[in-house]
Order: sequence, then C-alpha cells, then structure tokens
Amino acid sequence: MITPLWNCKPVFLLIILISILGTSGLGACTEPLPPPPVTPTEPLPPPPVTPTLVIPNTTAQVTEDVEYGKAGDVTLLLDIYIPETPIATPMPAIVYIHGGSWRIGDKAISNPLRSYVTYLARHGFLTVSINYRLSGVAPFPAAVEDSKCAVRWLRANAEKYNVDPERES
Repeated sequence: MITPLWNCKPVFLLIILISILGTSGLGACTEPLPPPPVTPTEPLPPPPVTPTLVIPNTTAQVTEDVEYGKAGDVTLLLDIYIPETPIATPMPAIVYIHGGSWRIGDKAISNPLRSYVTYLARHGFLTVSINYRLSGVAPFPAAVEDSKCAVRWLRANAEKYNVDPERES
C-alpha cells in the first residue's frame, strides 16, 4: 500500500521537495552581502573594575558515609568535603548529585584530584556528595525525594558544619 504524501513525515516531504525542485533555491548566494553602514559612535567607557576574590587551593577534609536518612530498609549515605579555608563564614554549601540518569552511579569518586566535588571544596565551598536510591531499587521519584532529604539534612546540620542555610545549592 502506498502512503499518501500528507501522511509522510516532514523530513521525507523535504527530501521529496528537494528532489523535485532541485537545490538552486536553497541558499545559493552569488554576491557577497555589503558591509553594514558605519555610524560614528562615542568610544565605549572602560569596563568597571571588580575586585576578584582569590581563594588559594586548599585541602579538604573528607568525612565518608554519613547517614542522612533511611528509606525503608535502605540507608542513605553522603560524603562531606569540608574546605580548610572557607570562601566565607558561614560557608556556602553545594549538594552534588552524581550523574547516571537516576539509574547508575555512586557518590564515591574514582579520581579525587579530578572531581568536581574536590575542586569545589578546594575553592572554599562545603560540598556534600550523596547517594540516592537508583531506579532499579526504587521507582521514580524516589531519587528526587532522596535528594530533597539530603538538602533538608544539610539545613538541619548547618550550624554543626558552619554552613549558611540560605546559601545552599
């Protein structure tokens, strides 16, 4: 059975049109565009000078496998990376959620010298790397709920870790 043209996908229709009409009208340009007219303007002022905050690459103290919640019989764990030299007091905090489409992955990092978590901690941010229930263990939105639980745990423990609860991401 032959499919009518109006039931075809747009890509196939485009291919059919190109084969019928040819490529002569598809952006073939014979003359270059003229340059835009030049209008005299005042010189731009120099950009404002902003002070730069330089935090030396410091070391980070790592506390592994801290329990931040329970989901049924599953213990939810996180690692805390506390910078030696905080960027501010109290510190801003970052909850790092590893990639893997909620299906795979782990909070543990394979190469600590090349990880985002270590980088952020060495630049003054308290960083928390969490594990969550993967989709093979618990269906969506369990991983999102676990992530929210980690943020609540960090806010509840903000004073203990010298974290500004208004500056978490």
